[in-house]
Amino acid sequence: MSNLQNLDFAWCAMPMAAVKKTPEHRSELVTQLLFGDVVQVLEKTNIWAKIKILHDQYEGYVLTMQLSKISPSEAEHYEKHYALVTALSISAHSDQISLTMGCRVPTALIQDIGERIQVKLPYSKQLIISKKDLTFSNYSTDRVVELAKQFLYAPYLWGGRSIFGIDCSGFTQLIFRMMGVIIHRDAYQQATQGLTIPTLSQAKVGDLIFFRKHESTKISHVGIYIGNQEVIHSAGYVHISKVDEVGLHSIYQEGYSHKLVSIKRYW
Repeated sequence: MSNLQNLDFAWCAMPMAAVKKTPEHRSELVTQLLFGDVVQVLEKTNIWAKIKILHDQYEGYVLTMQLSKISPSEAEHYEKHYALVTALSISAHSDQISLTMGCRVPTALIQDIGERIQVKLPYSKQLIISKKDLTFSNYSTDRVVELAKQFLYAPYLWGGRSIFGIDCSGFTQLIFRMMGVIIHRDAYQQATQGLTIPTLSQAKVGDLIFFRKHESTKISHVGIYIGNQEVIHSAGYVHISKVDEVGLHSIYQEGYSHKLVSIKRYW
């Protein structure tokens, strides 16, 4: 790993890295970097780096040793040219590193060896990944339901972005990013994007539906509309719930868990 300075670019060469609210181990997890994510280092203090994630401009603190320095041109290339991991979880041969669906493998680091590809890593290791677990293009948006359902029963984790733990907006963001649609990180931020759909009867598959808690006016939850008055979302775990013009039906008890606020379309 290279020594990082302020305003350097770096990428996550770990399977996953925690992004914290403050530079402390016990601080709140606000999001995660997945393998292949690119960041800019805004500040470096002690063992922590304050970073801005390139694809969504989200900021937080990461352990410096979990990042690998790259040049600005490499950062641009890594962000645009990649192979997408399509398996829910794979253990890459030879170095026992697990990658999850949605990780990005920079093509600049790939060496083709037939049915498998070899990936050089910055810490004197390498990955060998089967080509069947990768795609060199994004998923098409007409596969949104199929893609989202692969995450069914993934546990809820505040700040999570993987099959091993994911929150509601991390789920929608990751699914959309795998289709090449870039949206913000948090639910209330995602609700500022896209085209507003006036009523649930006009919603189409792939629209995002935003909700609030009964006692609040702030958007705090989001799910993907999959048709037939159903949304797939992460709450407790990724599951499918009924929705109507009033709100989101609870699967744990009678009534609604959230009130409907707005519906947005992104393609």
